[in-house]
Amino acid sequence: MGCDIHLYVERKRNVHRIEKWVNIDHFKLNSYFDNGKCDGEKQLDVISLYNDRNYELFANLADVRNRHGNIVIAPPKGLPDDCSDIVSEESESWGDDGHSHSYFTLKELKEFYSKHGTVKHRGLMTQGNADMVDRGEMPHSWCQGTNISDYVEREWEWENEGLKKLIDKLEERKKEGFNIWGDDEHPEYDDKIRIVFWFDN
Repeated sequence: MGCDIHLYVERKRNVHRIEKWVNIDHFKLNSYFDNGKCDGEKQLDVISLYNDRNYELFANLADVRNRHGNIVIAPPKGLPDDCSDIVSEESESWGDDGHSHSYFTLKELKEFYSKHGTVKHRGLMTQGNADMVDRGEMPHSWCQGTNISDYVEREWEWENEGLKKLIDKLEERKKEGFNIWGDDEHPEYDDKIRIVFWFDN
């Protein structure tokens, strides 16, 4: 059974002179919603900032599916007490099926990536793919288990592409959420935007 991430984006802002975390996800209309006539259907569905199934990233974020002993940013911290209502309601809707709830600011993700820019991989593969690993290249494909007798096992490290992709997407959302124009990164906002997430499997 696979494991998936449920990830939401929040930013800090002043609401009626009180600084709080607010949701800044994108949403789309739920085509199954019929003015509340269908039980359990919401009018809007979140368009997740990140929804790839990347177990190396899941390992970094919350020690989830950490088969290769990759470094974890921090053990799951739970849902933040000050999260937005939308995120709180989404989490509640998953009940016991949601696990390993946590959150990180963009600043925390960038700091971790600057120190741990690679992740470990291990898998079974054809000899041709193994030759690629032996040459210091990323193999085209591999698996965790097979009954094919001539597959060989390899272990290697490679750029932490999942975390880099998440950071890049969060950087784009930061510019949008704080009305930043141009190419400047504005790191002063990195601790005012965060991801809140959990997993199901």
